[in-house]
Amino acid sequence: MFNVRFFMILFVVATPSFGQDAGWIGVRVADQPDRGVLIRAVEPNSAAAKAGLKSEDVIVTFDKQDVIGVVQFARLVRETPVGRAVEVKVGGKAA
Repeated sequence: MFNVRFFMILFVVATPSFGQDAGWIGVRVADQPDRGVLIRAVEPNSAAAKAGLKSEDVIVTFDKQDVIGVVQFARLVRETPVGRAVEVKVGGKAA
């Protein structure tokens, strides 16, 4: 069986979470064995949902930076200024 990979570029706008000044896009993620993070769940009406991200997508870049794991991804999102649009590259489904 072969693994079909595709790349999709989405623009996500970081939104405030619970009135804080930290970025939040509305996904729960898990580490991937290769690269990127696996989306486990997408919050309804979140920036991620509005951008078309789906459960089981794999985020491989965020704001033109390679995503290497959950901790680094969380830092990238948290450090994104609220209201800023960023490019997110999704690379296929989980391996």
